[in-house]
Amino acid sequence: MASPRGQRVHGVHRAHSVRGGHATVELVLALPVLMIFILGIADVGRVMTTSAALHRAVATGAIRAIDKTLTDSVVKSIVIAAEGSLNLSPASITITRASDSLVVNASTTVTSFAPLSRWVWPTGTITVNAAAVTRVTP
Repeated sequence: MASPRGQRVHGVHRAHSVRGGHATVELVLALPVLMIFILGIADVGRVMTTSAALHRAVATGAIRAIDKTLTDSVVKSIVIAAEGSLNLSPASITITRASDSLVVNASTTVTSFAPLSRWVWPTGTITVNAAAVTRVTP
């Protein structure tokens, strides 16, 4: 049998429970912090995925550029085609040829979608760079 507030039941004093709305208030206070944290983790994942794809594209271009008959513009188009999802432009790719080596560099940006990311990255974008060096036999 339920007892009225503040009465003794079997020698134990039962007080009225005031805990009812605390969980909701705690959730409302903690949820924004958790969402910012989760979106920050997603941003880091996007940057790492972009970095891996950019490294693959640059490595593909460097391997193909060993063929000395390919011009720089052809090598740039190979890098762009290797990872079409990156939206690379030929201007963001550089190729440096030396007598015994070849270096292919590329860069792209990732725009953060996490709120408050401007505290970490003032522009809201993260620049990702990649380079591949290949030995060229004379």
